[in-house]
Amino acid sequence: MPTIQPSPASLKPARTPTSPEHDLLAEIAWFESRLREIGDTGDCAYDKALARSYLQAVDQRRARLAALQTPPG
Repeated sequence: MPTIQPSPASLKPARTPTSPEHDLLAEIAWFESRLREIGDTGDCAYDKALARSYLQAVDQRRARLAALQTPPG
């Protein structure tokens, strides 16, 4: 009786899908870690502008997260 070899596709680890909430939390964490690296005052105009854009991005993602977590109706 011949042995059945698994197909290459079945050998790949299954990709675990992530929820939109998880993705948003991961993005928020990334932006917040970058903000900590930059510091509160930033050393130059570039750092300050980057920090402002990161703060805006965090606010946008928090708003999207809140919208996802709010029950419809």
